[in-house]
Amino acid sequence: MGCLMVVGLLCFNPDSSEWPSIKQPICVLNFEGPLPSLPDKQPVPMYFIPPMAMCRFIYTSSVILRRLGRKSS
Repeated sequence: MGCLMVVGLLCFNPDSSEWPSIKQPICVLNFEGPLPSLPDKQPVPMYFIPPMAMCRFIYTSSVILRRLGRKSS
């Protein structure tokens, strides 16, 4: 169980450049490779929130288009 947790934490790093290759976790889970060591401090994930001007949602349905007298494609 501890092996699975370590591999999961390594693959969950928010910085994709720090992710292990796919071969490394598979080898570790098959007990064919050494258990990697985790960093002392895990990075904090950062999320980008776009400005509202970038959040333009266009929703068209066949019902709205019919009411406007247009055909849906």
